[in-house]
Amino acid sequence: MKMSTAVMVKDLACPAQVSMVLSCILGLTVSHSTFVCTRINDPIMTSTAGNLKNVIMTIVGAFAFGDFRFSVWNSVGLGMSMVGAIWYAAKSAMKVSQHECC
Repeated sequence: MKMSTAVMVKDLACPAQVSMVLSCILGLTVSHSTFVCTRINDPIMTSTAGNLKNVIMTIVGAFAFGDFRFSVWNSVGLGMSMVGAIWYAAKSAMKVSQHECC
């Protein structure tokens, strides 16, 4: 017996709509939080908080799913990525502070 496409789409409509609404709410929450953080703190603090979030998400993602294999090169790559992000944030903050003082 062949199932019609309309029945399959109807069965998936509610979970897909719920996922879409939750995704939009989370996106708006993150954007609003970033805006509030930047308004209250310096931009360097917002950048540091973003880098810290990325570090935490990388560590949680590595251990939360079963497909992560620990190796020295994997750790070196993740470490270099984190150091590069922090270095870029620091250099950007120094550039902004130099333009503000002069």
